[in-house]
Amino acid sequence: MTGDMSTLPGGPSDETASGRSGRRPTLRDVAKRAGVSYRTVSRVINGEKFVAPETTAAVNAAVQALDFQRNDIARMLRQGDTTMTIGLVIEDLVNPFYARFAQQVAADAKRQGYVMLTASGEHNPDAEREAIDAFLRRRVDGLLVFPASADHGYLQQELNRGTPLVFVDATAKGIDTDAVVADNHGGARKAVDHLLRHGHRRIALLAESTRLDVAQERLAGYQDSLTRAGVAVDSELVHLDLRTTSDARVAATTVMSMPEERRPTAIFTASNRITIGTLEALQDLHEGVALVGFGDFETAGLLSPGVTVVRHDPAEMAKIAARLLLERLTGARTAPPSTVRIPVELIRRGSGELPPPLPPTHP
Repeated sequence: MTGDMSTLPGGPSDETASGRSGRRPTLRDVAKRAGVSYRTVSRVINGEKFVAPETTAAVNAAVQALDFQRNDIARMLRQGDTTMTIGLVIEDLVNPFYARFAQQVAADAKRQGYVMLTASGEHNPDAEREAIDAFLRRRVDGLLVFPASADHGYLQQELNRGTPLVFVDATAKGIDTDAVVADNHGGARKAVDHLLRHGHRRIALLAESTRLDVAQERLAGYQDSLTRAGVAVDSELVHLDLRTTSDARVAATTVMSMPEERRPTAIFTASNRITIGTLEALQDLHEGVALVGFGDFETAGLLSPGVTVVRHDPAEMAKIAARLLLERLTGARTAPPSTVRIPVELIRRGSGELPPPLPPTHP
């Protein structure tokens, strides 16, 4: 067998046809590396007869060298170099908000012939990247991401390859992608304005990590609302970087254990997870305090009093995010990336309508 080394399996310039070049290998890369035609690769993969043993060996060697799994190849042969799958990276698999979002995306994707795969980013940048890398190894056609990382530059190469990305709940950092977000700033202002209208001036904020746009925007809305009302922002009442319900429980216990004259009469919780942790703390302390949470949860209306929340619809957010991704996949959407902002509404259930305690009377 003779020929230029660059066309032989293992030849020196063959690196540029492999995944090590940074581009995900395709069937044409397999054919090029093996020195055969696209059709020949198809015949080998499908186990057709009358293929020379040395040709079969060359194709199999190329498949192995490019780390291109046989089941992926067979699927791509059937479906035109697409796996008909999309990946969804969410923060919490058991949180009802994410469950409702995932349910809607799966339904919309199914109508277009796609299967949705789901993984949790666990509120952790490393876990987010591991989940995304796992999806890309499985050659998903597109990704929906609830981000945990403050830098998504590592996905620029994937964008260059043509993989559509849609970020949800927060915009991507370091890359330009479509995004679907809630009106976080406006929603926070709705919550705090509501508490101010009911006579509260010492309003605590319990929020998540300000590494992400979501917490930054909700913090800014809280600050703006107080400032417009002429109320100074008290740093003692602001607790950030809360990741879990346990974190929220500790923070709520801390603010409610302050001396009476410095203690908040109301709390704004910036996510449903933090709201739940705060409610647990208030129950343990037997404290009645006004509360408005950002984000609804299933039992919010069953408590006494019911929990007043600023709500955005996860199903509506999911529909828009899925539509953006599917339109990118089909080529129906070719415009530059854009951010869609979802409106929020205040749901009054009782906890946000509690007045501040009356000042003590002196004989």
